[in-house]
Amino acid sequence: EANIVCEIQGEDVLQLSTTGKKKYAKELLLPAKVDPKSLERNYTNGVLEIKLRKKSCLYGKQNRQDPKVP
Repeated sequence: EANIVCEIQGEDVLQLSTTGKKKYAKELLLPAKVDPKSLERNYTNGVLEIKLRKKSCLYGKQNRQDPKVP
């Protein structure tokens, strides 16, 4: 688990890499912008689970009014 590095680049790219004897690197384009501080990972029985929160948009669920366009 300590050999797996997960990082968010920008707001929508997930970078995975490993260190040690077997090296691996992968970049994944995420379908939505995410909050980099929300990154949670869990490695159990050979399965890496990554959780991220979507970045809240300007007009979120609490304020569903569309912006007024003059």
